[in-house]
Formats: sequence, C-alpha cells, structure tokens
Amino acid sequence: MVASSSPATFGASPDRFRSMRGVTYCSPWGIPRTDDECERILRASDAASAMTPELSTYLAGFLGASSRVWTSSRRTRLRLILARTGVEVAPAVLRAVERTPREEVIDDAVNVLAEAARRDERVVRAVASRLLVPVSMGAREEADPVVGDHPAVRVAIVRALGSVRSLHARDLRLRALALALVDPAAEVRDAAIQSLGRSADAAAQRLLEQRRPDEGEPFLAEAIDDALAELRGE
Repeated sequence: MVASSSPATFGASPDRFRSMRGVTYCSPWGIPRTDDECERILRASDAASAMTPELSTYLAGFLGASSRVWTSSRRTRLRLILARTGVEVAPAVLRAVERTPREEVIDDAVNVLAEAARRDERVVRAVASRLLVPVSMGAREEADPVVGDHPAVRVAIVRALGSVRSLHARDLRLRALALALVDPAAEVRDAAIQSLGRSADAAAQRLLEQRRPDEGEPFLAEAIDDALAELRGE
C-alpha cells in the first residue's frame, strides 16, 4: 500500500504558502467522468506490459484529481500503478506537480515517489540529484528543463526523500535535505525540517542544529526547535 505522507507537523506554519495558493486543478485530459471510463483507464494501465513515458505522463496528469467517480480508492490504485514503474516515473510525476502545484497533487506525487523509491533504489538517486549542487560552486545547478524550478517540485522531492527510511543512498538523501534547508523558498525549508525531524538520525539532528541560528523566518525557527525536541526525546 502507498503510505500516506502528511504535510508539516512541527511548529506553526502560516496559511498556505503563496506558491501553492489559488492554483486551479488542471489536466490536459480532464478528470474521468464515468465509472466505465475510470475502470477502463486503470485496467488498461495495470495490464500494460510496459509503462512508456507517454503513458506515465498521461496517468500522472490525474494525480490530485477528485470527483464523484474518481474516488480515493481509484486514486490509490493509480498511485500504485505509477509507483510500480520505478525510476522512469519520476519525471512524469514531477512534471504534473509543476503544471498544477496544488497540495493534493503534491500529496499524491509524494506518495508515488516514496513508494517507487521503496521498490526501486534508483528513484532515491533520481530525485535527490535534482536538488544537489556542485561542491566547488556552492550554487544550484541549472534547473532540469523538464521539471523547471517551481518550489512545489522541490517540496515534493524533499517530502518524498523524507519518507524513505532505507539506508540506501543515506548520504545522498542527507546532502539533498541539507541543501533544502537553505532553499530560498520557505515552503521548501519547511518540508526539509519536517523530513529531517522525522528521520531519527543523529546526522539529521546536527543539520537542524547548524541551521537554527541562521533561520530568519520565526515560524521555521520554531519548527526547527520542535523538530529538535522530538529528535532528542524531550
């Protein structure tokens, strides 16, 4: 089953972040309108011998959608179908977030990426690499032209990395989350704090302790304090 990944819980975040506020859901193909249409899409996709990039993009376009017939259980089936694709699903899922940076789309994308990472270790590297910077340059690499640089995309990546508990690529995940802690977008830093605060990792605690004196947003500084208290068992 695809695990649920909740938004921030440490600290008192402000109202919805600006980059995710007032975005209308959109899909190039529209939401399936009948039970028959829903089942036809899901059964055909589930039975497909191979998930092509085109099919992944098509299915990812329904992430976050909801209607009388496009129900929660059908969305769960969709997420499982996409997650089974493995590393190839990441670009399609992140493209869907960039196109429609709504919280519901981000939530579905995080679930797909986290489940895909549990099934295929390469997913961790694929998504973490989008946040990493050259050590010598100290600046973000040029944005992936497919994914772009919308903060919601980075939030989805950070939350997905925070949902992976495997020791595989631990150092890579921590490097990516460390970078997210200094991201210019507050919502990305917020997601990094939540991910590190739930990690039960001594290295995560050190990263949060190092960031605390430099965090200029009061609500994020409070979130770091809460996350550190959780990690210390206070």
